[in-house]
Amino acid sequence: MDQTAINVLLAILNYAIEAAVWMAANPLYSGPILVAEYVLLMKGWAACKGEWWEPYYKIAAGGFFIPQDLTVNWTLATLVFADIPDTAFELVTARFKRYKRNGGQSEKGFNINWDWMTLWRLEFSLKSCRFLNKYDPDHC
Repeated sequence: MDQTAINVLLAILNYAIEAAVWMAANPLYSGPILVAEYVLLMKGWAACKGEWWEPYYKIAAGGFFIPQDLTVNWTLATLVFADIPDTAFELVTARFKRYKRNGGQSEKGFNINWDWMTLWRLEFSLKSCRFLNKYDPDHC
């Protein structure tokens, strides 16, 4: 990889970190922004499948998206679901998969498992995964 490509990737990573810091300070805005970015990145990935620059797109998109996903999982999703992530690097979709697997039950964290809360987690996870799977068939 030449120096120009490295500089571009570092600039994207720097922007992603700045965006993650902003999202941590504004958690209520972060969820819709993350969903919009996901849709745009998946549409871009669909457009570049099979092209010579597909691996570079995946690296740049991942470097841009993953820090923000982690931030949303620790801020907005923790507030919305009253539950902390299983691990420090659990992504939002991994949380959805866990809720689908456990019927919405919390395994760690605040351990709030009231009936309405478990139903809320499960329903939100199912509907979110249905939406996300439109762009990536086996996303969650």
